[in-house]
Amino acid sequence: MKFLTRKVSTSIGFPLPDFITTNLNSFKFKKVLTQDLKDFLQSINQQKRLHLTLTKISSYLSYYSAHVNIDPIIPHIISGNDNKESSLLEHYLDYIRHLFSLSESLLWHTSDEYEDYNDEFIGSPLHIEKEKLTDLFTFLKVRIHSNKSKVDIYFSEQGHNDITLMTQFVLMLASGYRPVTGWFGKREDFHLPTATYLISDKNISMGDNNRGILLADIAVLYLKRYINYLDEAVRFQGNRSLHLKQRYEKSLTSEEHLFFYRENDIVYEVIPSHYAQFVDSLFPLQPNWARHHIRSLLCKHPISPELISAWMGHQDMGKQAFNSFSQLNQKQLKQVSHIINQLLIELGLGDNL
Repeated sequence: MKFLTRKVSTSIGFPLPDFITTNLNSFKFKKVLTQDLKDFLQSINQQKRLHLTLTKISSYLSYYSAHVNIDPIIPHIISGNDNKESSLLEHYLDYIRHLFSLSESLLWHTSDEYEDYNDEFIGSPLHIEKEKLTDLFTFLKVRIHSNKSKVDIYFSEQGHNDITLMTQFVLMLASGYRPVTGWFGKREDFHLPTATYLISDKNISMGDNNRGILLADIAVLYLKRYINYLDEAVRFQGNRSLHLKQRYEKSLTSEEHLFFYRENDIVYEVIPSHYAQFVDSLFPLQPNWARHHIRSLLCKHPISPELISAWMGHQDMGKQAFNSFSQLNQKQLKQVSHIINQLLIELGLGDNL
């Protein structure tokens, strides 16, 4: 698995402003207790008639990031609560400059030694290099096309699993669908004329966290090819295997989930453990690798954090992205699908469909 992932660092150091460190050589953070901080804030509150709390102060970075439209993941990383691949140091220094602007009498500066900071990849290694993804798709494309002229192989277990995994890989990148039971949903969740895809991959206490996205053009083409394959398989299995014929039919009619695997004449429904069983010899990564990959991709483009969170099915400060007061629209969704479509083209998926 290591040859597929990229090397990352698991830690990062942030510089403190000189105002904090100058003339405080004996100051040791490890000796400061929570109660000491609370007592200090209480004295300030009494003198200045304020209502400061540790929670309010520690939350200020998140509030500031939301105000200036910074990806909400960034403050979590700086606070040590999360790890994703991002350009962290510049966001942190922006925040320090903001603190300086609140009180120009303070000399908020950082040491020169950080100017040449090596902003290496941090946290998740699951943003896969394009060359490795291209190799994966090229291998599957070649095998699928070579099997088309051999009917028995094309509709065999290998042929079925190859085209199933190929379509799933494309949809993983195109949608960021969480790996769950019934992964990728049913046929009725897709409206091919409009490329709309209804995703319901997470339940929350206040109801379903459903979202509708627009699939990339190439993803729609691969999905159409898979649906055509299901239709052809119904006819092929007609007098050969009644239970396989019925399972293909149920995929098309949404009586069962759209995707399934086959082995030794047994049908395996799409759950993460079955996915791993059939894909590990080909691409042995944890099932949610594509969500990491797509989020990293979108963060490198001028897309609002709210839109990225909506596309990924994340909640923002306890609210669903597509609620009654959402500012998101179809044009923004199309912007994301265009970016993903370009990725699929770069991976060689636009040729020889």
